[in-house]
Amino acid sequence: MVAALRRSMFSNRRLFRRVTCRAAASVMLASWLVSAPAAAASGWSVQRIPTPVGANARLTGVSCDPTGDCMAVGAVGLRPQRSFAERWNGSSWSLQRITSPQGSQLVAVSCPSTRDCVAVGSVLTPLSTFPLAERWNGSKWSLEPTPHQGAGMLDSVSCISPGACTAVGISSAPAAGNQAPLAERWNGSRWSIEKIANPVAQNGDAFSGVSCAAPRVCIAVGSTPDNALVERWNGAWTIQSTPGSPGNGYYGFTGVSCWSTTACEAVGGYASSGGTAALGKLVGGTSDHPFQFGAYPGDTEFLAVSCTSNTACAAVEATDDPMSSAIEQWNGVKWSIQPTPRSQNAHLLGLSCTARSGCVAVGSMHGPRNSEVPLIEQQS
Repeated sequence: MVAALRRSMFSNRRLFRRVTCRAAASVMLASWLVSAPAAAASGWSVQRIPTPVGANARLTGVSCDPTGDCMAVGAVGLRPQRSFAERWNGSSWSLQRITSPQGSQLVAVSCPSTRDCVAVGSVLTPLSTFPLAERWNGSKWSLEPTPHQGAGMLDSVSCISPGACTAVGISSAPAAGNQAPLAERWNGSRWSIEKIANPVAQNGDAFSGVSCAAPRVCIAVGSTPDNALVERWNGAWTIQSTPGSPGNGYYGFTGVSCWSTTACEAVGGYASSGGTAALGKLVGGTSDHPFQFGAYPGDTEFLAVSCTSNTACAAVEATDDPMSSAIEQWNGVKWSIQPTPRSQNAHLLGLSCTARSGCVAVGSMHGPRNSEVPLIEQQS
């Protein structure tokens, strides 16, 4: 039973993004507004956003720069699907047109400044799936060529400056047929594949999150078939030691957020014969820290995390109810569930927090005629 949980649980984040965002519909962009109910007690409120009409759409990643401006990315449509983005300028959200190839899906974005964002994902072709990267220069999006060695996808990106970004995901070499972690680096003019310190290669190894705290300090997290995976980049990738499971099960990481060069919060889930549990842990330094378990009582998994300090983190969470999501906050001592206005009939997949403007979470909610429409919740 545990082996089955391993295969299914830690692929949730990628499966959410690649599968549930597809439905038959037009990809013509127009605007209809999602009405915003009253804010929840914790300060979360659903935002009014222009959305693609007549097509299932889902936002999967968001990044807010130090000034409080934000960019969210996702995909709309079915066979072919196309990427789209929403931008917050401090007062309202606006739909961004992206000239991405057919079959594309952006899943993560990082904005180091008000006029620079990098988004990553994948392009599904009749032959395979390949990594995708797009860059926003303050006025328009442009496709940036990404090298690849066989099939693959980029699942997370972190930019410390417009000329220094690291993206991670998974690759599959056609000759070997094995999945392996993938890391690529943007130097301001082009992407290049990084040589990673892959542990004894196992089919199923993957990076799912990355966070850079300095131009030459990044932490990437993910999972292997046997344990969590953590690697550190300081000009070269090195494997970081990970402790054994907190019980008789297995754990893996889905996201990470660093607030200093030696302190990051990694989140994911723990699977055992008794079920699954959302799990967090401090990584990136030399000291070992205890595991932290989420407060949600049912089967859960943290999907993404964003921190501004060691006492201020927020994470979005998949729950045992396929029609609901949760947001939890970390105060340095424990995780606690936050009341949100759309915890039911909604999926939250990404979030970004800044000390200046609070947190923004993105995903989708059920719309007319069983369709999906983008969802943005903002905390003030």
